[in-house]
Amino acid sequence: MIEKAQLCFDMAKSAAENEKVFLRVEKEWLSILCVRLTRMELGAPGRDEMIDMFEHLCRKHHITELHERLDLDFSIEVMKKSRYAADRSGMYVLYYRM
Repeated sequence: MIEKAQLCFDMAKSAAENEKVFLRVEKEWLSILCVRLTRMELGAPGRDEMIDMFEHLCRKHHITELHERLDLDFSIEVMKKSRYAADRSGMYVLYYRM
């Protein structure tokens, strides 16, 4: 399923008629990339570079959280050190006033 979604996003990025449309598609594609990265084996070739690219794109699109109440930096570190973001040792939580 992820492979099919990736193909659809590749086609959508290629078909984007302008920068605004491309950026919208790119932002939505990040959810697919996130799933692919969290499922990858820790030692997979290019995994760290892909995570760095993912982080760069998240910041480019002003994404500040991947997991509710956890900032982006912590989420990226969890992604780098464990598969499926399972190792959340040292986890802290940001509380928001409602």
